[in-house]
Amino acid sequence: MMHDWTLTAFEYSWKNKRLVVSVRYRQQVHDLLFEQVSDVHIVQRAPWGPSASINDVSVLVLDQATQRTSIEVQSGDTIEIVSATFELEEWIATRVRAER
Repeated sequence: MMHDWTLTAFEYSWKNKRLVVSVRYRQQVHDLLFEQVSDVHIVQRAPWGPSASINDVSVLVLDQATQRTSIEVQSGDTIEIVSATFELEEWIATRVRAER
């Protein structure tokens, strides 16, 4: 679904446990919102060469309250975020949540 979107920025609020990942798609910047974040791993080693484009995104439900979102970048790196929710902006009208 997010193949070839481009990562542009990460903003983390420690107090609010909120991560905003900004991505560019069709010349517009949009936000991926992660709430109640408990773990974030951002790796930038580029084993496949430099790239900021997303290759694939997957979500794995870990338990009733948390999920792991993995963002595979076309550089070969994987960004992992453990959170309670993952929400795309309203224009996409999609919300992924751990089943409670």
